[in-house]
Amino acid sequence: MVDILAGMAIARLPLIAIDCPDPGALARFYGAMLDWRIDVSADRASVCPEDGQCIAFHRVAGHKPPTWPTHERPKQMHLTYYPGGLRPRCPDGHPVQYAAAMKAADEILAQLDGAAREFGFADPEHPYYSAIDARMHVFRDDERWALLIELVGYNPRAGNVVDVVHTYGNCLTRGRPGFEVEDFHSRIDNMDEIEDRDNPEYLCVDGGPIEVRGQRVPVPARVGDLLEDVFRLLVPEHRDLLLADDAELRRRIPAELPRFLVLEEWWHREPDRYDQLPSETETFRQLAEVLATGDPTRYRPSAAPNTHWSNWPESGSL
Repeated sequence: MVDILAGMAIARLPLIAIDCPDPGALARFYGAMLDWRIDVSADRASVCPEDGQCIAFHRVAGHKPPTWPTHERPKQMHLTYYPGGLRPRCPDGHPVQYAAAMKAADEILAQLDGAAREFGFADPEHPYYSAIDARMHVFRDDERWALLIELVGYNPRAGNVVDVVHTYGNCLTRGRPGFEVEDFHSRIDNMDEIEDRDNPEYLCVDGGPIEVRGQRVPVPARVGDLLEDVFRLLVPEHRDLLLADDAELRRRIPAELPRFLVLEEWWHREPDRYDQLPSETETFRQLAEVLATGDPTRYRPSAAPNTHWSNWPESGSL
């Protein structure tokens, strides 16, 4: 036996860990109830106050919860809360309905992760496209949601600048989440005039102009400049010529679905994490909550945006 004198603790208790089948759902519920910071990863999650002890949740395969108030499987621990400090961050202040919304958020993330595993999620460092620009659109109503990510890049194989509209949602009018052939939109009308036939992928005329969807745009470029660099000169002044119009955006979602949020830049993923799933990023976890709750304040990024083409040096490397 070891005698510990009062005031001479030899350890501290930083968190309590709870086994469960769905760490994310529990973390979001308790985080909302306590107004604590929520952190979620694939197999574990936690909620933490600004200063104090955290509660962690760990995924356990085949977990069987207690059957309280019966005692077929008795409780293994008990947490007591006082309602005086309860400030649920949910649309109607009801934690049970908040938990349902967070379940919907998990379903949204599951679709995005599924697309990523099948190489159907937007990748700003795609090896076939030299990155130029990006935009994200959030659509929702009380029952439906859609998330569209545009990535504009120069694809030498296609011989054009292409805007790919990646489309996800629970109300797609055609096709699967991700992209179809019709989601690829070529933008340059006079590639045969500006690309050097003897030296492909290089500009053959000083200053262009570059004809983008019927509009001729002069650029401060010279013969011999790389076309990927030339096309990047169109941004930001002429970026709307490169990005999708409303008809292109709504090709696979209901025409009347309200547009809820547009992001011109965001933090997409760790640049060196090619395998990072959307659910592992703060951006898409928060956007899933926005879609599930209809509360735009849930998007509160802590990381600086990285969708600018300069952050993806390996794009178009093949």
